Amino acid sequence: PGADQDIFFNAFAISQFQIYDHESLQHALKADEHSPAMARVNLPLSTFQPFLDLYNIKPGEQMFCELDKRPKFLWSFDKKNET
Repeated sequence: PGADQDIFFNAFAISQFQIYDHESLQHALKADEHSPAMARVNLPLSTFQPFLDLYNIKPGEQMFCELDKRPKFLWSFDKKNET
């Protein structure tokens, strides 16, 4: 499962990859209704426990979002809770 997840997360990041210079980023923030690519990747993944577990991301690291700041999901990704 780890290898499949690694491929998935890497493909997700690559699919959103963009390079901005400062001026282009400032323009995009004002004119584009979409969030910058980095935010579309890093923010959701920093709240997704399977991602944090796979890459052993711990509290205090840049990609770790504290539990009380994570969005609440309507469903569980925890296989132990499946009926």
